[in-house]
Amino acid sequence: MLLFPSILLLKLLPVIYQPYYVLISMVFSIFFVYLYAPLESENKPLDEEEKILYRRRSLQTVIIGNIIILISMAFSDKFVYYAAIASTGFLLESLTLIHALESEK
Repeated sequence: MLLFPSILLLKLLPVIYQPYYVLISMVFSIFFVYLYAPLESENKPLDEEEKILYRRRSLQTVIIGNIIILISMAFSDKFVYYAAIASTGFLLESLTLIHALESEK
């Protein structure tokens, strides 16, 4: 739901600032995943071993995705806009962890 307004805002962001936006959103998405992943629920409690395993998998997924975004940005300036969209997706997904954590309380 927030992705489409975010894409429109990226269109308004000047091209020279988009690489900085990509890097900042990557840092925040990795930070939020590191802090809040994985989330457990009443229906599926996690033991310590599962928490470690799922946190590692979540971090690997976000880091590999961000590396792919950086590689695509390195090839051409044409891909910076698409990299910004992809990094926005990672950022919004990591923000859902915070919302889910707040709704549990």
